[in-house]
Amino acid sequence: KFSPDHVKCITSWTGPEGSNQDFSNDSTALEVKTTKATAPSVNISNELQLDWTVLSNLYLAVIHVDEINYGSDTLEKLIVQIKEQINNQPNLLLLFDDKLDRAGIQIGEETNYNKISYVIRSKKFYRIKDGFPVLINSTINESAIHNVKYQIDVSSIEDFETDFETIKKDFI
Repeated sequence: KFSPDHVKCITSWTGPEGSNQDFSNDSTALEVKTTKATAPSVNISNELQLDWTVLSNLYLAVIHVDEINYGSDTLEKLIVQIKEQINNQPNLLLLFDDKLDRAGIQIGEETNYNKISYVIRSKKFYRIKDGFPVLINSTINESAIHNVKYQIDVSSIEDFETDFETIKKDFI
């Protein structure tokens, strides 16, 4: 479901701009990991991605999906739905198109994303804080070790689970 505050939603999508997290707003950030339903872990792409120490709040969303060929819930359909909701705000539509382009989907190419559909099997949300199993600059020798990639077993972070409403309050 889309938020009525379209401007805040689209401007907070900072991943295409090279941010360490997918969404950020003031000193709160959200990293979204989507994985196949059978995967027990998520991939973390660098030591800054889950570094909560520089933020007021950092959340991790883990979404397990199944892929279906030629289903109804495609990336193209999602892009079209978002554009329909903001089509009366030309500057916001331009910003959204620019972010899509930076993410690798050029204007008009969303039609190339209509063959694979995704069924969401589960969505879980976690608050990253002290004790969460992460590698961050302060726990590694940042001058010698960098560009760290690692995996987190989702079953090991259940104690950090939160709900989407908590995250939404921090963003909107």
